Amino acid sequence: MSIIEKLGFTPKPWEVFENKVRGKKHSIISRIVKGERYTDICEITFPWRKSDLKLIATTPEMLEALIILVKEQENIPAQFSDDTAYIDGKKVIEKATGKTWGKIKELINE
Repeated sequence: MSIIEKLGFTPKPWEVFENKVRGKKHSIISRIVKGERYTDICEITFPWRKSDLKLIATTPEMLEALIILVKEQENIPAQFSDDTAYIDGKKVIEKATGKTWGKIKELINE
């Protein structure tokens, strides 16, 4: 199970596609693919620009990468623990997940 799934989010990857059924608006979907079958598990349709949707669709990967980076930063000697990027990274992760950094570490280490 990925970090994103452990945190209770829709699994990645999220993809942007043109939704012809809904008047050619672009949508973000996440699919579970098993062989030639798939299940759409989340579909969000917006009247936004496609470039905005591409940014939103990368959110799971960016959040997971940030969690890994911040967690790895904790293994660096204490002199780096006051690093602004580390502190800001933890704040962003907590804001995105609604969970404390301690709770996030518990969930991803299960």
